[in-house]
Amino acid sequence: MKKTYLTTFSFVLLFPFLLLSQEIEVPQTNQPLITKRTATWCPNCGTYGWTLFRDLLADQQSNALLIAAHFGSSVLANEAGDGVVDILGGFGQPTFFLNTDNLGANSGNIAVVRQDVASTVAQINDTPPVAQTGILAEATDDSLIVHTKTAFFEAVENASVNLAVYLIEPDVVATQSQQGPMAAHKNIIRYEMSGAAAGQTIADGGAVAGTEVERRYSISIAELEAQEINTANLGNQSLIVAAVLWVGSPGDYEVLNTNNVRETVFVTSTTNDLAAKTSLQVFPLPAASEATLALNLEERIEDASLTLINANGQMVRTLYRGALVEGGHQFVVAKNQLPAGTYWLQLSDGNQLVNRQVIFR
Repeated sequence: MKKTYLTTFSFVLLFPFLLLSQEIEVPQTNQPLITKRTATWCPNCGTYGWTLFRDLLADQQSNALLIAAHFGSSVLANEAGDGVVDILGGFGQPTFFLNTDNLGANSGNIAVVRQDVASTVAQINDTPPVAQTGILAEATDDSLIVHTKTAFFEAVENASVNLAVYLIEPDVVATQSQQGPMAAHKNIIRYEMSGAAAGQTIADGGAVAGTEVERRYSISIAELEAQEINTANLGNQSLIVAAVLWVGSPGDYEVLNTNNVRETVFVTSTTNDLAAKTSLQVFPLPAASEATLALNLEERIEDASLTLINANGQMVRTLYRGALVEGGHQFVVAKNQLPAGTYWLQLSDGNQLVNRQVIFR
């Protein structure tokens, strides 16, 4: 169930921004997350699970964020889907969650589940939000850039808040057991732009009412295509950019709020886009004891930081901070005492973030 966090703790986190083509609006909406844990090889996911997800989309896509999270050996599985499945827990498939609550859906109760979801979503929609995130998505010839502004309308006490920015493809044709090789999948989670399934911490330990936090993320069109995301019609609602505010800590996350947009504004200049000016390569992948980051910059970065982020969005190491000149650079990332698993190298210029995956075995 949803938790309420109140505080008198003083915390302000501000982030410098480049001039945007539009002002970011933060709506005072309260929308839950509805997740289907699923797999292309799963027969039940293609029968009653298929029907229930479409019914929920028909009922709730204006009132909630709905995602299908494929995991494991599913044809549509990816890091973001696996990560969301890990956050929500549970077992078996299809499994449906409203925020982090398992709805217990099965072949005999989908009509009841549909009614219960409608009632609960309406209650959540009518509850004033603690916080919400406004989203502005911009596309250039070579990048997708997402600007966010999170506003805290009420205080949050003694709990960290993470912001995750997901890319969700509303229509994907792929195989599905019981539906055939050309099944029309809906709302597939494809990518998380900060590099961790639960996003990154934007309020560490709490936030006072009135706090605003801004972030800017970018990903190259080439990287989108490498993730098998359709980029042909970015301005034609072919991609959902979604923000989820997770509150709590790893192993005990709750959903604070969600928002999403389908409109992408095209801009002509890429001058200030860090992803367009940066080449990042990590090798070997996976690495046993150390990995090498090869970085090439088209122009100098005055206020650069290079950090290592774990799969929960927590910074575990700062590798570099200061100016970086134009040209090539190499950084060695030693495993040392880090547990085996997936990490993310994050380069920032003080305004924007670029991420690359590191895997230690």
